[in-house]
Amino acid sequence: MTAEKAIYEAGAMVPHSIETGLLLTWLNRLERYASVEVEGLECDTIKDLKEEELGSKLRIPDPYSWVYPLYLQCMIHLAMGEYDRYSAVNQTFNNAFDDYSKWYMRRG
Repeated sequence: MTAEKAIYEAGAMVPHSIETGLLLTWLNRLERYASVEVEGLECDTIKDLKEEELGSKLRIPDPYSWVYPLYLQCMIHLAMGEYDRYSAVNQTFNNAFDDYSKWYMRRG
């Protein structure tokens, strides 16, 4: 999945007026988190995507890549003060991220 597609899917599910730059900041945080916590990489080795790189592929592969739009939906709800919606989507995100983590560890 690309950053552009994740941003599009999140926006289709949760209409908002949050700037692309902030959405990309959130995606970069998730990329770093996945890199450090799941893949065991050093944080300073992960390059942040910039707005002109929205078409770049993100690191978590299909079928687990839906964690990206889910994470953005969580952050959008949080930013808009929609705490009940945040909580519901966050539970789904956590389950999806856990599935990715387990898959990554199994593949060795």
